[in-house]
Amino acid sequence: MNNYIIKTNTTNEKGGINAMTENLRIVKNVAIVLLEVPVKVRKLSLSNGKTAKLINHPILPDCGIINAPEDKEQPFYSIMSSDANMQKAIQRYKGFIEEAENIDAIFLLINRPYRLQFLELIQRGLSPDEMGELLAYLWVDSENPNNSAVSLPTLIKWFKKASKQSLMDAEELAYYNSLPDEFTVYRGIGSKTNKKGISYTWSLEKAEWFANRFQQDGYVLTGTAKKKDVLAYLNGREKQTILIEPKNIASLHKM
Repeated sequence: MNNYIIKTNTTNEKGGINAMTENLRIVKNVAIVLLEVPVKVRKLSLSNGKTAKLINHPILPDCGIINAPEDKEQPFYSIMSSDANMQKAIQRYKGFIEEAENIDAIFLLINRPYRLQFLELIQRGLSPDEMGELLAYLWVDSENPNNSAVSLPTLIKWFKKASKQSLMDAEELAYYNSLPDEFTVYRGIGSKTNKKGISYTWSLEKAEWFANRFQQDGYVLTGTAKKKDVLAYLNGREKQTILIEPKNIASLHKM
């Protein structure tokens, strides 16, 4: 995948620069609303027997500490220590959102587990090409997109609607075009894997790595796929991912 999220010259087909400006405003408004989502606190057990508090929030940092080097009196402060600090943090991030010059910059403010959900919230303000490029980037960027809060049927619908050109970069598209009509695919299944997921690979070695990534008792599924059923080929982070619905894989079985 590209090392950026979307192309800065992408615009709506019918709206040109005006549409792009309007869409950026929509995305900013949604991000600002997310800032007001209540913070959830979770405890993390440490190896020394102690516990640390982390927060779950779409935008605010999970460590709960704000680094504000421009504030000479308080360059670091805890979000959870007072309501005043919480509001101070919200206003700080609101400023970051308002200063963003493109959608890329806003997505980088969204914490990774929430990015696909954010895409779902803003999709109506995106052009088809923007949607495709963001979807592909976020799929690779996410730790476990097959278990996303966004339903798999919804994600599949997005992939089917997007053009291959928006989903894949030049190298990925060239690889996709070189695929034979039928080929063998593999999928590593571990304890945290969605068995109905759509991420497969042509590499048995890669599938075995994913199967045993967190434990040693994973296994690999294999079957025969058809090129016409492939949603996309994504090689960001060298994952060699072939996206395809399991129902379209013939003789899918455990090795």
